[in-house]
Amino acid sequence: MNSDMHPWAARWSFNTCSGVTADASRFTSMEALKSAISGAAERALADLTEAEGDAMDESWNRFIAAIELDAEPEARRAGRWQYQSDGWAEVEINFSSV
Repeated sequence: MNSDMHPWAARWSFNTCSGVTADASRFTSMEALKSAISGAAERALADLTEAEGDAMDESWNRFIAAIELDAEPEARRAGRWQYQSDGWAEVEINFSSV
């Protein structure tokens, strides 16, 4: 069975000086999920000043690495993956193999 046919659910919240961006959704593939969450994070950071954005570089890089490298294998193994970063990002991904 193709792993992308399994249901994925995610909820996320990004808290920046521009405000809070939060949402939740279900996805048929991990790639769609990662794209939606990364896009939401980019939109949350879009209104930052250059200095604020520069200050977020390290947090952003850790966030992207975690989503790209850790989320899928851990969610598949444990059924759930959670991420919190420096008070600005909170993400929970759930995987159901049924």
